[in-house]
Order: sequence, then structure tokens, then C-alpha cells
Amino acid sequence: MDGKCAGHHSRPGDWKQTTKLTGVTSSSKIDPQQMLRDIRTARREYRLPYRFLPRQLATVCPGPSAAEYTRFLYQHRVGNEHGKVAYFWRRGDKSYSLIGDNWQ
Repeated sequence: MDGKCAGHHSRPGDWKQTTKLTGVTSSSKIDPQQMLRDIRTARREYRLPYRFLPRQLATVCPGPSAAEYTRFLYQHRVGNEHGKVAYFWRRGDKSYSLIGDNWQ
């Protein structure tokens, strides 16, 4: 791997979207499956620590902002109120880790 996230940023226009609720154009769109692949790859390559913060994701996988990563992680944490599939544990220090991550 070249130290970058797979395919997220090949065409900047791919990241534009209009939210259905507000009609506001967002600067990026997070594809959950691609994001999970990128996070898992970054973990396997030790570019991301076992417990990570959204700003660390923004450094390892630039494109979406740390705020967008925060929203994504929060919505996909264990115990989320949105009924979304949980992929992450949220720790007491507000860091996250992947469920089933064995690459310590």
C-alpha cells in the first residue's frame, strides 16, 4: 500500500452531496463500506492506532473533515440510537476501536 486510503479521493466531485434533511451541500460523502475497508487497512498497516480519534482518521485518510468522521463513528458505535450497524466501540476517552480488531 502507498499509505493512502483506497479510492476515496480519485475524483473530488465524488465527495459532493446534498443532505436530504437540510438541503445543505456537504464537502464529502462517507461510503460506510469503503470507510471500513480503509480503517481496517490502516490498522493492519499500523498507520492508525488500536484506539483512534476522528482527527487521526482525517490525517490517515484525508478528504472528509474530522467532524464528518466524528459523525460517522458516532452513528456506527455500539449502542447507537439510530439503529445503524455497529462497527466501533466508543471508549471513555472518546476514542474508538474497531469491533473484532486483533491488530494490536
